[in-house]
Amino acid sequence: MNRLSLNIGLNITASDQQLQRHQIALALEDNLPDATIQKCYIRTAKSGEPTACLQVETSLPYEQLGAAINALCQELQQEAIAGKFAAPFHPVHRFLIGPKAEAWGGEFLDEYWLAIVPENAPIPADDALAALRASEHSLEGWTVGTLANELRGWFERESDGCGGGLWFSRENPETGEEDGLLHLYDYDLEYGVSCLPGAVITVLRNLGVSVNRNFE
Repeated sequence: MNRLSLNIGLNITASDQQLQRHQIALALEDNLPDATIQKCYIRTAKSGEPTACLQVETSLPYEQLGAAINALCQELQQEAIAGKFAAPFHPVHRFLIGPKAEAWGGEFLDEYWLAIVPENAPIPADDALAALRASEHSLEGWTVGTLANELRGWFERESDGCGGGLWFSRENPETGEEDGLLHLYDYDLEYGVSCLPGAVITVLRNLGVSVNRNFE
C-alpha cells in the first residue's frame, strides 16, 4: 500500500460553513481506491484556518494522483490540497494540486506544511512530568521513557533499538523564563534516525509536554 499525507483546509470556498470529518472521510472513499485513514488531527494553519491533517493508506498509483486530488478538491469545494505521496522503495513526492493551485504559488512549501501530529495542548509541568514518569509509552513502533528524577528522556524504535535522547525544561526556550509548563527543548539522534519521529511528538503532546512546531 502507498501512504498519502494530506493537509485539507476546513473552510469551504465561497461559504461560511466548514467541512466535517465525516465529509472528508466519505470524499476519500469516493476518490481514492481502498482508502483507509490511519491518522486524523485537526490543527490550525498559519492563516488561522482549521485544517484536517491526515495520513491515508491507498492502492492509488502515483500516475493517478493528480486526477484523484483534483476530484477530491471538487467534492470538498477546496481551491487546492497540499500533500505527500510515499510508495515503498520510491522517493517521497510533495505536491500542491487543485483548481487554484497556481494562484497559491503552484508548489508545495515546507513552511506551510502541518505535520500529521496533534496540536500542542500542554498541561502544568508537574502533571506532565508525572505522566511521563508513570510508565513507558509506546506508539507506532516507538517507545518513549524518562530517566528517574531527571528532566531527561529517551525514545527508541522497537524494531531495531535506534533512537535518541530527549531534554526537557521548565523554562520556555523562547523566553528563558518559567511559565508553568514542561517544554521539550532539545533532542539527539543515534545512528539510523534522521529526525524526531512524529510518533514521539504525538506521545509527548498527548502527555501534556509543550513541543514547539520547530521540532516537526
